Amino acid sequence: DAAVQFSREALTALARQGGPSASRARLYEVAGRAEERRGRMDAAHDAYMRALALDPNRTASRHRLEAMRAAAGLVVPSQVP
Repeated sequence: DAAVQFSREALTALARQGGPSASRARLYEVAGRAEERRGRMDAAHDAYMRALALDPNRTASRHRLEAMRAAAGLVVPSQVP
């Protein structure tokens, strides 16, 4: 998929140049969405987790992780008493 390939290349370039963590987090988020579309939920999960590790304020990544967990029948943190 072109989006996955683009994200990987851009992440490699940003990592080499010491690019801002917010930019890398955004690219991981894009990669996560692309992986979801491809049905690769494990890769999508990893990409969203990396996005959040770089930028904990990535609400889209957090929401996608919660949706993936809910779809898998796992307890979503916001549902825990």
